[in-house]
Amino acid sequence: MIGLSLTAVPHRGRLYGAKLALGAAVALAVGLLGTAGAFTGYAAFVPEAWDGPALVRSATAGVLYPVLLVVFCLGLTAVLRNLTAAMGLLLPVVFLLSPLLSGVPVVRHAVQFLPDRAGQYALLYRDDPQVAYGHWTGLLIMALWAAAATWAGIRSLRRQEV
Repeated sequence: MIGLSLTAVPHRGRLYGAKLALGAAVALAVGLLGTAGAFTGYAAFVPEAWDGPALVRSATAGVLYPVLLVVFCLGLTAVLRNLTAAMGLLLPVVFLLSPLLSGVPVVRHAVQFLPDRAGQYALLYRDDPQVAYGHWTGLLIMALWAAAATWAGIRSLRRQEV
């Protein structure tokens, strides 16, 4: 489909930026609705004080995590130039390998720096003493992974022929 897309929009950077912007906008809407629904539902059943910096941080991460994950996935898809290959790599790593490896003591420290683990830690309301960084740092790590994938995606798109 990239050949058809480039026929409509010959400027590769503009095409890639538009795809990223659309994906990020949809993920932002999902993040906003999902976070609002999660906090509303949780507050209705759990009598706890919902104020302070932990709430702001957790809600911010809840909105931004889907956006950063989508941008990361779109960048990786552009690098691999194949949606099936990207999904075949991302789904097992994010949903199977990363959670399993986080339980292995030898690699637990390294696994917490993977994009999904860092973003999920930013979502937590409470601290985890086993994580080597703070919640905001987790969101920053996730953003750095997304930025790296975005950069690699545009380089790949500009260098390869369709």
